[in-house]
Amino acid sequence: IESTKDSKETTMASSTRFAKTLAQLKVLNSARWTRAVAALEAVEAATSLSELESMLTTLDTALERIISTPLVNAWPALRFPRAAEPLALALGFRSPNADGLFFYEGSKSPAALAELDLAREALDSFRATAKARAESRTAQERLAHLRPEPPVGTAGTVTITLRDTVRRVYRRRFAADHSLSDVIVWARVVCADDKLDARSLRATDPVVRLTSDDTSSTLQRLGFFPGAALDVVEPRSDEKKVPLKKKPSTKPKPSELFKAIATRFDDAERPPATRLGAATAAPRSDRVPRRLAPAPA
Repeated sequence: IESTKDSKETTMASSTRFAKTLAQLKVLNSARWTRAVAALEAVEAATSLSELESMLTTLDTALERIISTPLVNAWPALRFPRAAEPLALALGFRSPNADGLFFYEGSKSPAALAELDLAREALDSFRATAKARAESRTAQERLAHLRPEPPVGTAGTVTITLRDTVRRVYRRRFAADHSLSDVIVWARVVCADDKLDARSLRATDPVVRLTSDDTSSTLQRLGFFPGAALDVVEPRSDEKKVPLKKKPSTKPKPSELFKAIATRFDDAERPPATRLGAATAAPRSDRVPRRLAPAPA
């Protein structure tokens, strides 16, 4: 998997800052801080990321209170994992009763407080580095379940270039008979988004509109051979279909047809009456009226 330089800036910056701060602490007391760093790495290996972050957050809060109020002698006790006891001792904490509770008994001089401030910065950098390492391990474990990546130069190889929402670029090789679902699983890992699906991918080269029905399609069938560029976008809904606009109908309504038939002779001359369809003939003016015979007397 290839990524741009921007995708590694946070991890590199935190690692560099941790190394520089640790170097300053080692100048002050090399042996003590070497044991402290070894304790941090042991805690990271023996506990989960959430437990490590919880311990470092609690420790950071305690150190901040000690630095800001050095004249106060009553600070809350801290409980450290057994693997982190060298770290507690390096910071000036002691457990008088060996019950796992540690109290700060170190020096409160300006030099000692400055050393604790450097330790806070180192612990904060270590937390960022440990988180990046944990995320990388999780991603590698999930990628291990993918179908193997074809070696470079293998016939029928499809190179997928993926760009996420913050314009980070990733590349991976797939076989032409791999399905789009394989690409989706890989994209979920590198983008750290388990909700990503086919509707969240936009094929820009070649331009292909991907839907949920394409999940089982092979990359060759989708036209992605020998390579394709995909962008991660906001998921769209395949169910939302724009209704087609109905064209105005030119067919007349039945009422209009009836009216046209009923009034078809209104504006034209009526045809002459025929014998069968004619009405009573109009009286002729040249006819002599018939005289009736007189009634008998």
